[in-house]
Amino acid sequence: MVHELTLDEIAKFQQDYQQNKQNKIAELAVVNNGVQKASFNSEGIRDLNRTFSIEIPTDNVTDQKQSGRCWLFAALNVLRHKFAKQYHAKNFTFSQSYLF
Repeated sequence: MVHELTLDEIAKFQQDYQQNKQNKIAELAVVNNGVQKASFNSEGIRDLNRTFSIEIPTDNVTDQKQSGRCWLFAALNVLRHKFAKQYHAKNFTFSQSYLF
């Protein structure tokens, strides 16, 4: 079903919007702070359960800096720890340069 929006409907939407004072408060919050900051929910952060059921022991972790390859570094760090444990190897790293 297709419905074309009419000028009368737009005028009604605008009138309804302007009658609700909460809309003006939300509008000012977005205009002054941006959508992301205005919609930030601190209660959601507070209520977020940050407990994980699996703990992976780590040694030194390779820093990706700002390369945008966090998935690659994370995978290599996990593999490196398992490899080091299994083969009693120390002080080595898997190079992300070759995989990239």
